[in-house]
Amino acid sequence: MAPTPEPPGPPHGHTPAPRRGLHRGWALAAGAGLCVGVLTAFALVGAALVGSTFSAQEQALWQALLAESWPLLLLPALALAGACAWAAGCLHRRFVAAPAQLAEQARAVLHAAAPLQEPAASWPVDIRHLAHTVQALAAQRDHLRVDMAREAAQASRSTELERNRLAALMSELSHSVVVCNLDGRILLYNRRARLQLRALWAAASPLGGAELVGLGRSIYTAFSRQSIAQALERLQVRLQRGADQPTVEWVAATPSGRSLRVLMAPVRAVEGEVAVPPAGEGAHTAPEPGTPQVQISGYVLLLQDSVEAPSQAPTGDHPEDCDEPALATSGSATTAAAGDSRPVYYDFDLFTHRETGLALEDRRLADLSFTVFDTETTGLDPGGGDEIIQIAALRLVNGRLLRGESFEQLIDPRRPVPAASVPFHGLTSERLQGQPTIEQVLPAFHRFAHDTVLVAHNAAFDMRFLQEKQGLTGLRFDQPVLDTLLLSSVLHPNQDSHRLEAMAERLGVPVIGRHTAMGDALVTAELFLRLLPLLADQGIHTLGQALAAAQRSRYARLRY
Repeated sequence: MAPTPEPPGPPHGHTPAPRRGLHRGWALAAGAGLCVGVLTAFALVGAALVGSTFSAQEQALWQALLAESWPLLLLPALALAGACAWAAGCLHRRFVAAPAQLAEQARAVLHAAAPLQEPAASWPVDIRHLAHTVQALAAQRDHLRVDMAREAAQASRSTELERNRLAALMSELSHSVVVCNLDGRILLYNRRARLQLRALWAAASPLGGAELVGLGRSIYTAFSRQSIAQALERLQVRLQRGADQPTVEWVAATPSGRSLRVLMAPVRAVEGEVAVPPAGEGAHTAPEPGTPQVQISGYVLLLQDSVEAPSQAPTGDHPEDCDEPALATSGSATTAAAGDSRPVYYDFDLFTHRETGLALEDRRLADLSFTVFDTETTGLDPGGGDEIIQIAALRLVNGRLLRGESFEQLIDPRRPVPAASVPFHGLTSERLQGQPTIEQVLPAFHRFAHDTVLVAHNAAFDMRFLQEKQGLTGLRFDQPVLDTLLLSSVLHPNQDSHRLEAMAERLGVPVIGRHTAMGDALVTAELFLRLLPLLADQGIHTLGQALAAAQRSRYARLRY
């Protein structure tokens, strides 16, 4: 992350509890002003009463004296106002700001498992004692959580062992394996599948096709929706007819010119699992009356390079039915040897994730996929010729940070890197020379971030650099963007700083690789995960609510 400027001082917030603290602060300030006004009025009334006892000559002399010396009389009033303001500020810091900061930290401890910071020495003694009490309660809570987690782990050990056995078996298969739910969202794949699709789709991207495969991604980025829908329909028909192990096979063309043999098998719904057929194109046909209802909750795809040309094999528009898998077991992926199959990536909870039909802004944050990214640049002026020199991103799916699904690329800016910026990111012109250009990198990053919500810290800075390249690349990053800087200022309006390091210390996130794109993206992702329960605590559950809350921050007025 480039050294992005951030406005000084804590912005005002709009969450319910901190708002009350700010109102008390304004009340103290108003009280101080009222005291000054009352004292001034009292002095004026007293002077008028005293003056009324004077004779006409004395009154004229008194009025002339006031006319000549009123600036000197104003000085005590200003001094009194300053003293009242100073007293009000001290009272606010000790009895308003300190409790508000403690309350924000306690909410972070409660909902984000953040460590409670040591109370400031300037806090009142009673507030410091209260902070230590909260620390003791938090420590007890953490011990209880550890004990409960240990008990839960023991209780679910058999389930975890079964999952690990399944992953081990999948990793030993000689085929590329991808498992999807009925919405086409990938919920399991092995390393062979990732390498094979990367190789076969490399012609479509100078940086490879790794963005095609990922947990929660749509399989339709790799295969046509029509062929998947037709294969699903054929599977359902064969299941209704009583087939024990129905499969469907077809051959798909790839941008590399090679063909790929695809075998689909159903994942039957288990007892108690709701498996609703996908609506629209490819919806399952109704079974004959009297036939048994067999529901599926997803499907397995086995992939292998085809020895046939697409014109000689069944096409993706006409999948063929099979009783047993027809793929040979002796072949291998183009770039994946048999020993490269591990690890297996999976999230079986995605079986229950279904498209709701709601607008994106109305969907819950917990149900969305996020791309958390960061850039390093030659400077701070995107409109003045500064360029992106590194971009990195990670994905958040189903509340999990997928460290194995990342994007990281150096970029040749085709201009010298200023020596003043090198100490921040450590990237020199010599190191960047010969790297892919922004015209090559942005299309790959655009595909990586497809169908997700973007997340960044001080996102206005990074997004401005991306927007500057719209004319050059023809790509628009028009998905919603959440900014951890704005969200933090809304959730913790009484904190002194919302810089990345300050947030990390406050929420207990270790900072590693600061001012590298991947290091800052990783810290931002961890911070965002800790902000989600805090947002929920404030009644912010949907994307639209989060975007609206972020716009209430004074930081939202930042422009680059």
